[in-house]
Amino acid sequence: MPLSHLTSPSSAYLYLNEEEVRLAIRRKIIDGTVKRQDMLFSTKVFQFQLTSEDMKVLDGLNRNF
Repeated sequence: MPLSHLTSPSSAYLYLNEEEVRLAIRRKIIDGTVKRQDMLFSTKVFQFQLTSEDMKVLDGLNRNF
């Protein structure tokens, strides 16, 4: 299934839509519109929201975008 707005929703702390997106994804999985394995959910956070453990994980990633 190609990615679309339905299979790759986006959220962010700043948008204040995380709960609505979570519920919408859950409804669409339950009603069979999408499968969990076809979902790609992304969100954005500010660096100050991350713990030192989160930062260790991020430091280990290849971030050559």
